[in-house]
Amino acid sequence: MKVSYVRGGPAWFRCSTGIIVAKLVERPNYEDLVSFHTGMMTKDNKGFYMKRFEALANSLKTLPVT
Repeated sequence: MKVSYVRGGPAWFRCSTGIIVAKLVERPNYEDLVSFHTGMMTKDNKGFYMKRFEALANSLKTLPVT
């Protein structure tokens, strides 16, 4: 999957911002994007931010977007 984002900044910021915006604009492949970024977060800093990222992803599941 090709993912476009602004370069720079910590991976946690890029990944979390990416899934928040994707959810808000109702991106069709949102789940694929979350999966891709989950892989990135697992590798970044030995998974240090993974729990935080998972919590965000779980919170976004409950967000009613219309």
